[in-house]
Amino acid sequence: KFLILMDFRPQCSIKTSEITMDSRKSKILVRYDDIFSQELPDDDLYWDEIFLLKPNTEYLLDKLKGISFEQLTERKNSIRCLVDRSAVCVSNETSVAVYNACQTFVVLLEQVTSQFGLTKAIEILFDDAQRCFTAFLRRFYFFIVEPVHADLKNLSIHFSERLALLPCEDEEVLLLSSLVFTPALDVFIAVFAQSDAMGGLGRVALRSLAVLFAIVRRHDERSNPFLQKFASIHDDMALQGLAQLILEQIEVSNETSAVRISGTSEGLFSRISSIFSGPKENREVMQTNHDSTLDLPCIFIFFKSIRLNKTFVNTILTTRSSVDSTAEEKERSLLLRHFLTFCSLSFEESKGDCSLSKGRLCLLSLLRLTDDVFVQNTLHDPHNISVVSLFRPGMLHRPAIFDCKRPACTLGSTALDLITELLVSNLRIGYPLEFHELCLGIVHRILAYQKNRCIRMSHWQPLFNAMLSLMRFLLSHESKITTSIFPLCFRIIIVVNLFLTFGDTFLPSGEAYDLLYYELVRQESVFTQLNDAVERRLAKDDKSPDWEMAGRVKNHLVNPSIIINTVKEKIAATGENLEQEQIIDLIRASFETLSLKLYDGLTTVAPYDDSVHAPLFNQISIGLETEAVKRKVTDGVFDYPRLVENLSSIQN
Repeated sequence: KFLILMDFRPQCSIKTSEITMDSRKSKILVRYDDIFSQELPDDDLYWDEIFLLKPNTEYLLDKLKGISFEQLTERKNSIRCLVDRSAVCVSNETSVAVYNACQTFVVLLEQVTSQFGLTKAIEILFDDAQRCFTAFLRRFYFFIVEPVHADLKNLSIHFSERLALLPCEDEEVLLLSSLVFTPALDVFIAVFAQSDAMGGLGRVALRSLAVLFAIVRRHDERSNPFLQKFASIHDDMALQGLAQLILEQIEVSNETSAVRISGTSEGLFSRISSIFSGPKENREVMQTNHDSTLDLPCIFIFFKSIRLNKTFVNTILTTRSSVDSTAEEKERSLLLRHFLTFCSLSFEESKGDCSLSKGRLCLLSLLRLTDDVFVQNTLHDPHNISVVSLFRPGMLHRPAIFDCKRPACTLGSTALDLITELLVSNLRIGYPLEFHELCLGIVHRILAYQKNRCIRMSHWQPLFNAMLSLMRFLLSHESKITTSIFPLCFRIIIVVNLFLTFGDTFLPSGEAYDLLYYELVRQESVFTQLNDAVERRLAKDDKSPDWEMAGRVKNHLVNPSIIINTVKEKIAATGENLEQEQIIDLIRASFETLSLKLYDGLTTVAPYDDSVHAPLFNQISIGLETEAVKRKVTDGVFDYPRLVENLSSIQN
């Protein structure tokens, strides 16, 4: 009897538990059936009970998938009642009922939208869609700014992103932007303004904001309320918080890459770490928690912010380190400084799509920054001297290194060193010519600023030779390059003429100007190659844009040709093999007889054109949306038993 009792009691206990679980499960299923079969009571207790039960999303989805638009329309009163009661629950509760109501509402909205489209879904589900969405998002904002449990804050960010990911056609993006994106921006900005934004919540908000920017690409930004609202943000705390989050991600990404490239020995680690700010313990914790998948969304947000919000540009010029930087580290902890290092490291692996996208965004961001006169002032501030480490890719004559022993210089000089390195280390077939074009655009902007302000550059020769090496590479491999090389050659020859015409205003000395002419003569073969390529193209008189570009290159070859021919004639007249100093003396003696052409607009940079880079933004946006859709499965994001435990003791 004792053995039988022992056998019987466990079986009885299991069956009782199963009956209880089935009862709970069937109760929510009965409520779902009621919604699609009968009028629902206007009873607060009835609805309170629904939102205290865990949603059964699979059953709800099955019910929705098996219903037609006409049947759904017939039941719209009950469904609208469910939607309205969900909003009421979220607006008044701080318990697990918030999650239950949000999950029920969002799953219902997602499925109806995917079946019948956003416009019809709004027509069926809402009496007043604007009021309902505003109720949810205002409550999410409340959870962010008030001292509530962290789970409620995480729920707010998660469901804000879920609402933004509602499937919609391109013509419906403006509607979704008005209903969701604009009020959701307040939620994210509130996160950035919080003092604890440096934690995981700030990174989640940063990733979600990138998704919003990705979706609105499908609508004209000039009339998009979300982009207009973002552009008008002047909250210093919020923008500073956003800049700090970006700085934190970039700074830790830089150190992680530096250690990987240079090795992990203690001495080397200490030397590398010394260039980054903050206590060693904080850096190690951040490096351990570093999420490399956030690099692309982070730099995407950085680009969008400097492009749209002028106040943000001013903010990043004074951003301090997010890792407890001290007062004396303020100048060397600028976001710009770490951004330049990040730019060099973004080309460490330039074969993958993600690395190429990061590289493009980095160059586009730097191009946009050099368009801003206040940024240029900071780049060339003689009181803002710092050591900025750069990654130098491996080449035939050297291994890949993370150079943390560069001399201290202005950020403008560092930017030119970065561009020089990118030009000389990426002379290979298959490397996007667009990258070289962006690099030359950055160089042109910096040199034009230096010319206008008479700022002397310290290392001009590596940059000048890098541009000529690029032109030689293009001419030598013209048959293997699928696009025309003349637009890029034109950009190079423009900068060469800027050197020749105004070099006395930004080169370090008169001797450097003499040496510039010597370099031109020494590398005459590249100009001869370019002239021959231009003549061949002009011989095909097809009046095409490429033919016209070749003609423009021909026009800007006048000055280099005059200098080279004049000096060569004088060298030939001596009948001797002259040394470098003797040739430079001949160049000095020729200045009075040289008659160079003065070109208009040498310091006028080509305007930035967004449409040229539309494929890049589409590729990045699609990738961000795809990743966000994978994160939509809430069961993999939140631990429901833990939610119940954490939120059960919270009072309304």
